[in-house]
Amino acid sequence: MKKEDFEKFYLQTKDKWIRYVENIVKDRDISEDIVQETFIKFYNNIDKIRNPEGFLYKALKNRSIDYLRKKKREKRVEFDEEKHSLYVNKDPIKLFLIRKRLEEEIEKLPDALREVFILRDIEGYSYEEISRILSIPLGTVKSRISRARLHLRERLKNVL
Repeated sequence: MKKEDFEKFYLQTKDKWIRYVENIVKDRDISEDIVQETFIKFYNNIDKIRNPEGFLYKALKNRSIDYLRKKKREKRVEFDEEKHSLYVNKDPIKLFLIRKRLEEEIEKLPDALREVFILRDIEGYSYEEISRILSIPLGTVKSRISRARLHLRERLKNVL
């Protein structure tokens, strides 16, 4: 990518990166700061970066984890009721308990499975995009997502 293309790329993608980081750190302001700092690093190294999405994904993930470690907060993954096909009675207590349990089970997934699950089922990336971002084969992406879903289904079958 050339420096001339940076501004357009930044304006087109910054909101999705902010949402991605916010999903990890649970704070909009912090997410915006992390994304801005990472894009500055990206711009300063733009000539060396071959895969901008992959670089940003890894850099933002690492910065988010560093932030969480620094604040000694547990990372949780939000469950977006509107985005997922899981039908839940609108009972707020039951919904809260299911969300909490889902977050706990996602956190227990091995890193490789959790990573692809979040990118696909929470962030909405396509299999091909995940393959490109993580620099892993498409078949590996599909099998990891399948294994993550199967694991979660098994662990949550008594809750649903």
